[in-house]
Amino acid sequence: MFLGALRKHLAISCFAMGPSERFDYFVSVFSEGSLRLFSDFLDSDISMMAIHSAKGLEWDIVFIPGDTRSDWPGAICSRCESAGMCSRSPRGCRIVDVKKKPDGLIEEMDLLYVGVTRARKAVYVSASMQRRTNYGNYQVACPSCFRLFRALNP
Repeated sequence: MFLGALRKHLAISCFAMGPSERFDYFVSVFSEGSLRLFSDFLDSDISMMAIHSAKGLEWDIVFIPGDTRSDWPGAICSRCESAGMCSRSPRGCRIVDVKKKPDGLIEEMDLLYVGVTRARKAVYVSASMQRRTNYGNYQVACPSCFRLFRALNP
């Protein structure tokens, strides 16, 4: 219902727009909180939000998508390797020296902790096997280095 309403709104709103104008409009809808206009179409039992917005809230079940190196810890991943904390390969990271953590890594781990601890009963963390590059090609998506920390893997 939500996606249908959003699709219809975007189709009507963008009908007479050129590609550049349409792109700018899509960005404004998704970045400026305009999705809230469609909240009437959402099932009240489901909430979709950024982890930053979830602090202090709880649900029975939490889904955290995107547990890949490019998402968790994201841009910090390349700094982990530069700092000597890990070595990367196409299959993922290998922790070399946990004491050599780059700036920002702890904050990313804290954010993941917030997401995981929002669940009362269960947490589901997913990762894709492939990711699409900025050039439209697909490449293997490596698991997040956070999976290497034993405390995060029951």
